[in-house]
Amino acid sequence: MNTARKKKKPGLISGILLIINSVFLLLLLMAYLAPYVDPEATTLFSFLGLAYPVLLLINLFFIILWILLRKRYVLLSLLAVLVGWNMLLRHFNWGSSVNNEHASIKITSYNVQNLAKNNLHIQNPDHRSRIFRFLAEEQPEILCMQEFYYRGNNTSNLFKALKKETGLPHFFHKNYFPDSRHLNALVTFTSYPLINTGELTTENGRIFTIYTDLLIDNDTVRVYNVHLKSVRFQQSDLDFVNDLPRQASRQEKLTEGSKSVLIKLGEAFRKRAKEASILAGHIQTSPHPVILCGDFNDTPGSFSYEKIKGNLRDAFLEAGYGYGNTYAGKLPPIRIDFIFYDRGFTSRKFQIHTLNDLSDHYPVTTHLAPSQN
Repeated sequence: MNTARKKKKPGLISGILLIINSVFLLLLLMAYLAPYVDPEATTLFSFLGLAYPVLLLINLFFIILWILLRKRYVLLSLLAVLVGWNMLLRHFNWGSSVNNEHASIKITSYNVQNLAKNNLHIQNPDHRSRIFRFLAEEQPEILCMQEFYYRGNNTSNLFKALKKETGLPHFFHKNYFPDSRHLNALVTFTSYPLINTGELTTENGRIFTIYTDLLIDNDTVRVYNVHLKSVRFQQSDLDFVNDLPRQASRQEKLTEGSKSVLIKLGEAFRKRAKEASILAGHIQTSPHPVILCGDFNDTPGSFSYEKIKGNLRDAFLEAGYGYGNTYAGKLPPIRIDFIFYDRGFTSRKFQIHTLNDLSDHYPVTTHLAPSQN
């Protein structure tokens, strides 16, 4: 009797593990659809796309587990991971950087978080100066900044200071909302002459993209500076996410916190999808080669990423390395800051600057040169 029970127990455990494996395998397969399903139709796939790295790790765990248990079920998760190989390549890059900066255009994109680290240093000019010094040391020829905020009335002095620090004489900026009392803007600085500028707006009048047509040598290039809709998490939401293991034992707080986070994420998915569609349509009508920089507030597995990227190249995937996290805040690491470019260019170097104490985003830099293809 005891012997029979011992023989059945491993089968029962394997069966339970197989059911759990199958659930996460199905969720992983559904996550692959996130770039192609408009959140306006349903946000389910958007949530799964956001969770892709976690779902991938769980399925990799089951692959290792089945190998150790010598079960043929290993093929299930293995095939699921291989089916999503393209999704894997969006998030990870195992190729080494080219590291060839010769005859290239240096571009930096940076969400500077109000020049104040989440308003903690709004009145602290030293914090702002540290950001300016970093940009001066980098010496990009094209600099795209998001969340460029200043409460003072004399913004011309602020721009003069940044022009002096960076040596970039030309700039264009637009406030997110034209009636803002303070400077709260997307800003593009460059060493190249500006021959045309413009902006893209949402239905409620929010400017989420500015573009500048630059004269580079004898060619005109259109540079987009993008900031898609933020989730607008409150501190309570961030505290809930970071303390999720302990919240699980407190049903009321778990339900309340989860509802707040999911509602805000869902609304942001839908709004970013609309913005991405507007931007993608504008890119298609561009009369010039395109370079695009910005904070998407969305991952490489998202509908927004797929819509905007289209036929453009992703600088990180061309010349970066590793996972590519660009978020320096309290949430889990994700890549939400991007530099795309027309296929007439190639990225010779890509760098993520891990500056933890200046913003909740890491600045990203690439060197672009004419493509040899």
